[in-house]
Amino acid sequence: MYYTCSALYFTTVVGLTVGQVGAGLSVAAVAGLAGALPVGMLADRLRAGHIYIRLQVLRGLAFTAFCLISSFPSMRSCARSPG
Repeated sequence: MYYTCSALYFTTVVGLTVGQVGAGLSVAAVAGLAGALPVGMLADRLRAGHIYIRLQVLRGLAFTAFCLISSFPSMRSCARSPG
């Protein structure tokens, strides 16, 4: 549901092309996959519950930042943020 709604939002409200939305969401997916191992190792060393809470707060901030996107370059920089 997230990908459907975000694709509609970025194409209709922001005005990005379908290719730009696909590229931005792909960059975000690769960043999420690349960050999974270091976050997992960190959760092994620290309390996993605290890491989870911090990640959820970071995710909320990243989703809030989507409201500030007005062009493709700003989408790429927002997509690279962790979360």
